[in-house]
Amino acid sequence: MTQFDSHFGRLSPIRSSASIRKAALNEFFHKWKDINTTKTCLSCLCCPPEHVLPCHHSICDNCVVIFGLPNKNAEYHYSVPHCPLCGHTAQVVVRQLPPTKRPVLMSLDGGGIRGIIQLGLLKTLEKKLGPAISLTHIVDLWAGTSVGKYIC
Repeated sequence: MTQFDSHFGRLSPIRSSASIRKAALNEFFHKWKDINTTKTCLSCLCCPPEHVLPCHHSICDNCVVIFGLPNKNAEYHYSVPHCPLCGHTAQVVVRQLPPTKRPVLMSLDGGGIRGIIQLGLLKTLEKKLGPAISLTHIVDLWAGTSVGKYIC
């Protein structure tokens, strides 16, 4: 409880909880640097990790937002330049969608030869999006029946 009180006492308008967490990780990283697990994010000890960094440490989505930097080139993307535990260069970009965003679903129906129409529609849609954006960057879940499942 005294540890919590001391950390809580450090909060101020210019010192956030993220900066306090970073300082604590820097203080104890020599004890944690050789520990690797995919069960718990060692940066927060709260969530299961979703991303493995090149140094083999794992990080959760919450810690990606806390320790990462918003990517200037893509909305909802965060760059993690360094591992928050050991400080090694990571250079990982993570797509972190807001919690209110629902998944985007693409359902393609069957129909035999009419599947060609779906292929033409998808080709036209990708042309409209341009070379920088692919349908795989937009759609979270693909489903199809009959010929539609082969198109997915």
